[in-house]
Amino acid sequence: MTTDLMADPLKKNRDTDLVVQTNKFINAIHCLTLSELRILELIVVEARENNIVLTPEAPLSIDVKLYAERYNLTWEGAYQAMIGACETFKSKSWKIKIPNKKIPMTSNYLQDFLPIYEEGRFEITLTRMLIAEIAYLDGKITPYTSYYLKQSSRLTSVYAVRLFQILSTWRDTLADTKKFTPVYTVEDLRDKFGIENNKYPLVANFKKKTIDIAVSQINENTDLTITYEVVKHGKTIKGFKFLLKTKKTLEHEGKIFETIEKIEITSDKQLKLIAKKLSEDPSLTGNWKVHSYAEAQAIIERDLKANKNLKIYLPLLKKHDFASVIKTERIEVTPKSETPKQ
Repeated sequence: MTTDLMADPLKKNRDTDLVVQTNKFINAIHCLTLSELRILELIVVEARENNIVLTPEAPLSIDVKLYAERYNLTWEGAYQAMIGACETFKSKSWKIKIPNKKIPMTSNYLQDFLPIYEEGRFEITLTRMLIAEIAYLDGKITPYTSYYLKQSSRLTSVYAVRLFQILSTWRDTLADTKKFTPVYTVEDLRDKFGIENNKYPLVANFKKKTIDIAVSQINENTDLTITYEVVKHGKTIKGFKFLLKTKKTLEHEGKIFETIEKIEITSDKQLKLIAKKLSEDPSLTGNWKVHSYAEAQAIIERDLKANKNLKIYLPLLKKHDFASVIKTERIEVTPKSETPKQ
């Protein structure tokens, strides 16, 4: 088993590939194909997993084999998907609406997107604005959202991926609370999905072709269960609001998996930084019978090293922007058989 992992490094981190983007970027106006969205995800994963410093001066190399492995395609299928994106991606831009401004902030995603067929890879040079939205976010004040690539990689509708990203920004605050998201207007969702004005002009058709398909795929393939309510003004559909629930187990390909979260901290320096931050949170330590923050910090350090009291610490790690130390494992569960009655 170890030999196989060493021989194929693209497989070793498949279950912990983490996609991280700012909430501002996720909620921006995008008009991307499924292949282009997937390339963006792989850029984040590749840079994080290999500690690559992203700059607008140097290209990032994305292996065709990585795309094929993560999205369950043949090598040739992955290459065709990437070469198709290569022809259009460079000219595309994303936009963020700014309050009280008529003109949105606009930026391209890429500077260059070059195929190197004989080496089975693509060289991608990012823009400065994109790098600011997908890199070096851990511990920053800027709100951001992370999710595991294994969740979105099973989604085959571009609208499903986008809705999953958008609703994931509410996971920590609204999932399992029985509270709905704010209302997303039809116009807002059309912008976020990148749907042109002449496509699905009837709201009923828009709902059928985008929302319903997206919700169905998310519910079947991810750890979120989504329901929604239509918001009307009279008889006219104005928007949608969504309810999020998390699943403790995922059923996929006839197998049942349990998703387990644990904490992986790589250095004493990082441990002390995180423990110090948590010790200063009154929602955690306000009622502790300790004499100082230092004493509380020592307790937290011991717990985090031992992966104790995770139900308490996991939400706080996400709250304080330390989600990168949370790792998940999918463990196949053997269903318990009932003892036959005698």
